[in-house]
Amino acid sequence: GHSEGGLIAPFVAKGNADVECVVLLAGPGVPGREVLMRQMRDLSAAGGLDDETIDKQSVMMERVYDLLLSEADEADVRAEIEKLVRLQLGVGPEEQDRSITDAVDQTHKQVTGPWWQQFLTLDPRPALREMTQPVMALNGSLDLQVAADQNLTEIERVFEEAGKSDQLTAIEFEGLNHLFQPATTGSMDEYGQIETTFDEGVIEKMASWIIENVR
Repeated sequence: GHSEGGLIAPFVAKGNADVECVVLLAGPGVPGREVLMRQMRDLSAAGGLDDETIDKQSVMMERVYDLLLSEADEADVRAEIEKLVRLQLGVGPEEQDRSITDAVDQTHKQVTGPWWQQFLTLDPRPALREMTQPVMALNGSLDLQVAADQNLTEIERVFEEAGKSDQLTAIEFEGLNHLFQPATTGSMDEYGQIETTFDEGVIEKMASWIIENVR
């Protein structure tokens, strides 16, 4: 499973004798909220945003998530989203424009949707602890959507804490992005510009590991 598929895979695999082994490609190792907050910071930095603005943006996004999880009034959620959107667009509170309204509507629809609501609180760690299959967890060092030092490291910690480190093969591939392409910055803007669809070295590692671990 890749990315969200790597989040779902442990829930499918735990207690499932039909699953012989699992490969997590850029799979989250922490709750969705933590993934999203780190993703926002990394993508914003790659897009050239300064640290002060990124910090302000992060505080505002945390407020939005707090309101969502506390089932706050919709007007309060929209008000916080509008502050965030205005910061991102670089416009003041007095400026009125259709593009601002559209951006607020789009963001509100996104974060209040069922997928986002569930993803915020979904924690893969309990499912990872319950898995009995051999697991291969892979990340690219330039992954800005599911950061290796946040997620791969936590997957390793969970397996070690559960006393089953021997079931896990974890590899961070230098210079690869979220799609396992050789990248320069890891920015999403690069995805469609890189000729390589998926690094062959990763495919070879996966293939040999699967052959070794399928009963």
